[in-house]
Amino acid sequence: MGFIRRPARSVPSHRRFRGLAALAIGSLFAAGCASPGPPRAPSLNLPQPVSDLTVSRTGNTVELRFTVPHRSTDKLPLYNPRHHHTTLHGTVCRGLTTGSCTTVATLDIPLTATDPKAFIWHESLPTGLTTGQPHPLRYQVEFLSPQGKSAGPSNTAFTATGPAPAPVEALRATGTRSGALLDWSSTASGDVLLHRTALAPTTKHTTDLWLNANSANRTLDATVTANAPYRYTAERRLILTFGTHTVELRSIPSTPIDFTLRPIYPPATPTSLAATGFTPPATSGSAETPHYAIDLIWQPVSDADTTPTLAAPLTGYNIYREPADGSSARTRLNQAPVPEPSFHDPTADPATTYRYSVTAVDGNNNESKAATVLVEPSPQ
Repeated sequence: MGFIRRPARSVPSHRRFRGLAALAIGSLFAAGCASPGPPRAPSLNLPQPVSDLTVSRTGNTVELRFTVPHRSTDKLPLYNPRHHHTTLHGTVCRGLTTGSCTTVATLDIPLTATDPKAFIWHESLPTGLTTGQPHPLRYQVEFLSPQGKSAGPSNTAFTATGPAPAPVEALRATGTRSGALLDWSSTASGDVLLHRTALAPTTKHTTDLWLNANSANRTLDATVTANAPYRYTAERRLILTFGTHTVELRSIPSTPIDFTLRPIYPPATPTSLAATGFTPPATSGSAETPHYAIDLIWQPVSDADTTPTLAAPLTGYNIYREPADGSSARTRLNQAPVPEPSFHDPTADPATTYRYSVTAVDGNNNESKAATVLVEPSPQ
């Protein structure tokens, strides 16, 4: 039996367009629903271990410093903004170089959304660790996830057991033309560190300053500002080495002293003052009669160590004369400071014993102590 071929029906153009559009949209949906790969594991919220732990010991007090972790080991923030309070829990352990590190404190540190902050922790050493021969003493901190898990302890920081250095006693400050001279009693050995704090907010040097004084039980602070108040304390320092570890122990601070340097300190006293009385010989053909005179000479005062911002420069010398028997008052012989270390007095009486005094004077009219010399009468 034969087949009768029927003519194909044509599809309208608008129906063909709708079919192609549907096919394209289906392809897009198929692409968007592709598999995203294996799911990411949830965070364990393990705080990153502390890596900047430091330890210091002053007297019998130990201080730990470190930066509080703010992110987990997978770099997610530990602070949860959905909670009003997010607290990071951790521990502090202490131990000798041998044996375990024993937990001595727990830490509960509130977290905020701000940048990581430094944290300071203190403890007073037990009596058993403050006597006897020094030994290295190690500390670590460790922080835990909410499930009590840890990514590991911090770096190890070292101090030492044994007695602390003796405190510095009898600290005092004296003003000079070069700065503040600090000294103390020498009852114990060891380096001494001096701590200076500016008490006035307008002082040029407003930051704290440490001065190292390792000899002679004194040091000069030449960086002070005139008329500015400062407070000084001192600590004795002991350096100990245990293998590859070097630690520093400090005494408790000394009693503080307050000091203000005023520009009132005079120059040094002239030295090697000498005087000669004489009558010069008559000059042939001269109608003038020679007169008795006294010449003075001395070693010049050095102002090389003076700090210009603390004292005025040297302007010269004053010369005074008085009868040795006290029959009249002392008289200054110069009207203005004499710039050179010598003076000629043509008004002296050859029959009188004189006492001469020479002082150094600066631009603030601060006058030194006097150098003196006696001049006997000239023989007739």
